[in-house]
Amino acid sequence: MRKRFLILFTACCVMLAGAAEFRWDFSRSGDGCTGRAVLPPVAAVTLKDGALETGNTSACYRLPARFPAGSGSLLIRFRPLAATEPGREYCLLDVMEGGSGLRLWIDRNGNFACDLRENWQNCFWWTMPAAKLDAGRWNELVLLWSPEKLSIRFGGRTVYEKKQPVLPSKWGQAVALGAFSDGKAAFPLRIASLILSDKAEFPAGGRIQGTFVRPVARRVKPVFGLNLHTRNSDRELPVIAGSGVRRVRFHFSWNEAESEKGIMQLPQSAFDFMASLDRAGLEPLMILAYGNRHYNVPGTPGGFDELKGQNAAFHAGFGRYARYMAETFGSAGSGQVKEYEVWNEENGATPEEYMAVLRSAVGNIRAVDPAAKIIFGGISRMDHAFLLRCFELGAGKLVDAVALHPYRQEVPPEASYQSMRRFNGETANYAEELLKMRETVDRLSPAGKSIPLWITEFGYWTVDAQPSLDPAASVSHDVQAKYLLRSMLQNLALGVDRYYWYRAVDSAFFGLTCGPGYLPRPGYFALRHLNAKFPPGSEFEVLDHEIAVIADTENRRRLEVLYGSFDPHAYLFRRQDGALFLALWNGGRAADRQTELPVADVELPFELASENTGVYDLLLGSDRAWFTSEPVRVRIRNRNGRSRIEGVKFCDTPVLLELKTR
Repeated sequence: MRKRFLILFTACCVMLAGAAEFRWDFSRSGDGCTGRAVLPPVAAVTLKDGALETGNTSACYRLPARFPAGSGSLLIRFRPLAATEPGREYCLLDVMEGGSGLRLWIDRNGNFACDLRENWQNCFWWTMPAAKLDAGRWNELVLLWSPEKLSIRFGGRTVYEKKQPVLPSKWGQAVALGAFSDGKAAFPLRIASLILSDKAEFPAGGRIQGTFVRPVARRVKPVFGLNLHTRNSDRELPVIAGSGVRRVRFHFSWNEAESEKGIMQLPQSAFDFMASLDRAGLEPLMILAYGNRHYNVPGTPGGFDELKGQNAAFHAGFGRYARYMAETFGSAGSGQVKEYEVWNEENGATPEEYMAVLRSAVGNIRAVDPAAKIIFGGISRMDHAFLLRCFELGAGKLVDAVALHPYRQEVPPEASYQSMRRFNGETANYAEELLKMRETVDRLSPAGKSIPLWITEFGYWTVDAQPSLDPAASVSHDVQAKYLLRSMLQNLALGVDRYYWYRAVDSAFFGLTCGPGYLPRPGYFALRHLNAKFPPGSEFEVLDHEIAVIADTENRRRLEVLYGSFDPHAYLFRRQDGALFLALWNGGRAADRQTELPVADVELPFELASENTGVYDLLLGSDRAWFTSEPVRVRIRNRNGRSRIEGVKFCDTPVLLELKTR
């Protein structure tokens, strides 16, 4: 047996030394064999659940591979198994010999570093905070190098490029994993695959698994609503109800309620509108907002910023207005309104100015309708500093939910948005921004009180007849619909189950309908399809299973050409009856049209019941292929407690797969 192993190991070394590319893919086989290389057994490592697992030991696990000098590429997919300790060094991969070569490691300052050296002198050094290595998901790093350019991709995105880099003149003769080549400072991790090539391009034929924000397990009750500004009840409201929406957000301003100082009386048109909501089966979220000409101090700005510089008389007057609205439409009145959002995009004022109005409104509403829900007014652009200060001043004791308005202009809904940086600093994506707000609310709320986050405005304008709007900041009608679906589903997976799109009828071309006939745009139908699958009153559990989305090189390149990146998003929802919904899409920029759609495989960490299943396109509202009208089906393969769904349409708009476990 030993003789057989030595022959096999020697053949492996010879084969790898002369190969232009070799790879290890531990997810394909229980023994790590891919047909090109067989891993020699080493005591320090084990193969577990389709991955190579290095132990917490200083024993170095060496792969017998010559690292290509001059130009080449390295891909490694890994997941840390333990948190790093401050002041210690940890190694993931080491190709050093005599102080020359490459090292991927975590330095004493807690930074994940890519380090190229020549006789221990730095040729190149790149770092990022090790905190960005997520132990809850797979991390993918690709390093491409040549005399012309050095490039680093992390998580499917290019994070660094350098032209004409200085490269080591020699490299180590073996790839060490999980420890430095001198046998110290091991880093426990799991490695799913490693590809090494002498070409400075993405490894050919590779099947690359993407990464995405892994949600926390929670229950959600989806509520998708629309914002209203017009009151053309007879024609507008039936169209809105036809989208499957049952919630709308609107306001009767303070000026409208108190047109004559000291007399609170809304016009009859307001009561007629409320009656029409009842007839259409629509429930209101009422905004209490904006100043009053009888109370505004001289020089008060208009609109959102009317809170600036106001005095005690203004605050008291606003409180009386809030009380009148609650008496009229709350439990003591018509009973139609159960939720009040106090002001709108108030972060143009100071936190102290907003808190004065919030306290006055809450005290007056609670006095006449103790069961009413009070919503912290929608914060524009995810202003974390404003939210933080308000909660430090006690907002958590006053409100039942926090509203956010995370507009992205023309940027995809999952991505970071440049203008957000003045509020949130450097964030990698929307999910990080949202989770930052979530952490602040949880930390500063009273013990035992859970305050949800709501999206009460989000949308994209479509410039099709308004030259004054910036075309570069707009999207097409189709892209608007795709971003609607992607935003609503991602927020639902992140625990935001109350979501109001801005808006129902066109205003600055944000609307899902347009023109005097309220003609539906694609986004209107997309919302209808989403409401059909996640209807009002339903309940789902968001599952936190790790999901692998895998694309081969051809489909990966197609994705990057069409959408600019390979950015998988996959979320599992379990309905009350046990059915599983898998929502899947690529998170890069959206395209108006494409003729040949990319496909991907999806791996789940449990076995599914059937051998094939249907794929429902939420944009088109169909499980049929447009060119044949036949149902679109995908094949499911089960093996060793896992399932692989093969050949799923994977593009810029979500598809939904309804699954069942064995």
